[in-house]
This record gives sequence, C-alpha cells and structure tokens, in this order.
Amino acid sequence: LPIFFLAPLAGVSDVPFRRISSELGAGLTYVEMLSAAAIKYKNKRTFEMMARHKSETILGVQVTGSNAIEVSEAVAVLDKQGFDTIDINMGCPVRKVVGSGCGSAILKEPERVSETVKLSKKATTKPLTAKIRLGFTRDQVNVQETVARLCAEDVDMFTIHGRTRSEGYSVPCDKAGIQLGIHSYKSQSNTKKIPTVGNGDVFCATSARQMITETGCDAVMVSRGALGNPWVFKQILEQNHNHPNFTEWL
Repeated sequence: LPIFFLAPLAGVSDVPFRRISSELGAGLTYVEMLSAAAIKYKNKRTFEMMARHKSETILGVQVTGSNAIEVSEAVAVLDKQGFDTIDINMGCPVRKVVGSGCGSAILKEPERVSETVKLSKKATTKPLTAKIRLGFTRDQVNVQETVARLCAEDVDMFTIHGRTRSEGYSVPCDKAGIQLGIHSYKSQSNTKKIPTVGNGDVFCATSARQMITETGCDAVMVSRGALGNPWVFKQILEQNHNHPNFTEWL
C-alpha cells in the first residue's frame, strides 16, 4: 500500500498535531521547515521546534537555506538531533523565504540543487530527501532537470508539488507535471530504486487515489488537506469519506 505523509507545515506541525495525525494513519510526519541560518546561529525558538515526544518513533525534519554550504552545515547539526530522515526544502513559495534565496529560489539555480544535495549527503548518514516544485515560473518549468540532478547526487526520496513557485496555490495541482518528473526518474537507466512522492490538492480519499493513479507516485504527501482534519489520513486509508463524530473530535 502507498504511504501517506503529513507535510511539514509552518506553524502547524507541532508535537500534538503530528501525534494525532500519526494515530490516524500518517506513515511519516515532519518537524516544520527550519532555517539553516537560524540553526547556524543557534536560534532558541528553532531548537525548541525540534521537540519530539517519546511516542514519535519515526520523525523527519525539513530545512532550507540560501546556499549549499549553509544547508549542509545545518544538516550536520540535525543529524545529531536524532531525526530519522532529513528533507531539503526546494519548493516553499513564501515571498520572505524566496527573497532570502531559500525554498523554491533554489530551483532557479540548477547547479545549486546538485551542490546542496552533494554536500548534505556528506553531512549525514540518515536518508536525505528533497521537496521541489515544477519550476520557478510556468515559463521555467524544469522539473525533469531538477529530478535528474537529485538522482545524480543519490537523493533517497523526492517529493514533487504540482505547481510552480509563481502559481503559489492559485491554480489546480498539475498532476501531469508531477508525472513528467517521476517518469524522467524512472526512464533513467542504472538508477537505484527510490520512493517518489506526489503532493498538491489532496483533501480526501478520492483525490489521494487520483494522485497515485495519475502520477505513478509511490507515496502521497498531504499538506493543506490535513488542516483542521487529521482524519483525512483515516479516510484515505479506509477509502471512505467518514467524518469524526463529536466524541471522537473532542
């Protein structure tokens, strides 16, 4: 069966929300996206965000930074924090993040994609993954090249969000674009088998099934679809649209 992940959601993916999502069927959850610069300067709030409950047997963390060295140094720190997997965010569309050269700004510099993964792989023994978008703008869709670079640097998994940075969340998820990226990976010869993850507009059992069938992804990452409704994971796994009763909700 495909695995359904809870995305690292800024201001949302705290310990209680991750635990509830896991109890309801999320196969992997993440600490929200952290700033490599904040880790470098030992920002107190950033380290508090790394809190983990003893019941969280598997937990990932996500980081983004303005250059490859900064990210790899942060990965080295996160490696010692006991996380089970580390994800590099190359897709966040938020203006403040992009303006500082982080998130989806990385997609504008293909060489930085390669260098970031290469240096970060050397900084950790944990599975290293990346989350990307289709490109920076619709005129700069470069998902195939980005995927090729990730695979060339031996990334352990990648997630594709089906929009460009400039589209934000204003247009429907482009599943054909996700399929294009996944197909470009699968068509490469002598490539190790790595999980591929589809992300975007998954709000229910039906849209989760469509993501898998229309893109060929191995797993699905749920983002906004889990806001206020962590039961979405139970609905997806049981393939129904049952909502919690008041007692369950309480």
